[in-house]
Amino acid sequence: MNQTSNIYKELLHEEVEAVVRSAHLAASEDSWTYSLLSGGLFNTTYLLKIKDDKQYVLRVAPIKPELLMDFEKTMMAAEPYIYSLLESKQIPVPRVIKMDDSKSVIPRSYILMERVEGVPLNHDSIPEGAREKLLAQLGGYIKIMHTIQHAKFGWPTADGDVRGDELWSKVLYGLVEEMTARLRNHQLVGEQELIQIERVYDSLRDAYDEVRQPSLVHNDLWDPNILAAQVNGEWKITAIIDVDRAMFADPEYEYVLWGQGEAIMQGYGHSLEGTPQAVLRRKSYHLMLCIMNTYVFAVEYDDQAAFEQSKQEITACLQTLKGAIT
Repeated sequence: MNQTSNIYKELLHEEVEAVVRSAHLAASEDSWTYSLLSGGLFNTTYLLKIKDDKQYVLRVAPIKPELLMDFEKTMMAAEPYIYSLLESKQIPVPRVIKMDDSKSVIPRSYILMERVEGVPLNHDSIPEGAREKLLAQLGGYIKIMHTIQHAKFGWPTADGDVRGDELWSKVLYGLVEEMTARLRNHQLVGEQELIQIERVYDSLRDAYDEVRQPSLVHNDLWDPNILAAQVNGEWKITAIIDVDRAMFADPEYEYVLWGQGEAIMQGYGHSLEGTPQAVLRRKSYHLMLCIMNTYVFAVEYDDQAAFEQSKQEITACLQTLKGAIT
């Protein structure tokens, strides 16, 4: 059970039962069990076990939607579409059983998927040598993912459209306006730094618009969202999960690539751009990640230590971008 997050809440037994009944997963109440999966701060996640040995993962959207960032309020509804895009490119993903945004079964959105066999990429059971091969495989999947393109930059919607714009600069600056307003309203960052943040993104508009082709980026490829298992004696990625933060963006907005670890970049197939403009873009993307983390840790998760750390990282990022401000 999560004791601190302002947006996390467990379901009542009756609510879990309503989801199972609505999806026709079990013949009777005594033919299934469920358990809460630990570690969640945003969604509430359960493992459902049916007596015929089938297993499902139920993820339930947060409470208090007024605290969420704009894209977070609708991102779960787009997950089935995003999974279908990845599956069409033979990228392993879970099978979606049901996504319900109606609030008619329970008063929150939820997505129900088949459980995929595997452990997270940071699990102790994965040998170090196998991990390097898995990272190379991940790099290959990211390369394929980035070939999925759209006419607009922005966030996919449930109907296959994109909420955004044909210019990357407009999408980014819209996000900047939202986030600086949230930081101001909650008095999380000083006004001088907020002005500097706005000037950074305004100064780099031309650099952003050098990026002409929107590509699908996952945006949340940390180890727990990569599942792996031994298949015929060899470790392989069995699923890439939690795609709800995906968007059509500059491929280098994919933060897992920034460290340029040898294995993952070997799988990706090429280095990141080395031009001065590209380097500034990546620095500004890092700044945006710190901005969002600062808001999330303070307002959504109520984690004071992580908030203070992210706030310090904003200051450090701004120092690296001093030369970009005009």
